Amino acid sequence: MNRIPDDQRQGALDLVYDRRVYNEAGELTHDPLSHFLELFEGIEAKSLNASRAEEMAKLPLFERLERRIIDGERNGLEADLEAALLEKPALAIVNETLLEGMKTVGQLFGSGEMQLPFVLQSA
Repeated sequence: MNRIPDDQRQGALDLVYDRRVYNEAGELTHDPLSHFLELFEGIEAKSLNASRAEEMAKLPLFERLERRIIDGERNGLEADLEAALLEKPALAIVNETLLEGMKTVGQLFGSGEMQLPFVLQSA
């Protein structure tokens, strides 16, 4: 849930809970299905993945490692860890970066923004 933009999350919840809005005359003013389709019109999964990969590549190395833990993203993790090992000892990476990521994962789980399977994926 924490990785989904607010407008997309709200559109999905409106659709799931059938939150249609009618005016005083009984006319439909908000159709969740139409709105949901508009939100994702022309968007392909490949373009989303490429966009996320570009965003991730722009982050500083240790921030990127922490983000990979939070997102459960394995692609590129080994290369980032190898680069990090050139800068810090392994124990420092675990204690300063990876554990911070897991702390965030725990907070997201505690607030209901992350479900257990994704917590396990992060671990």
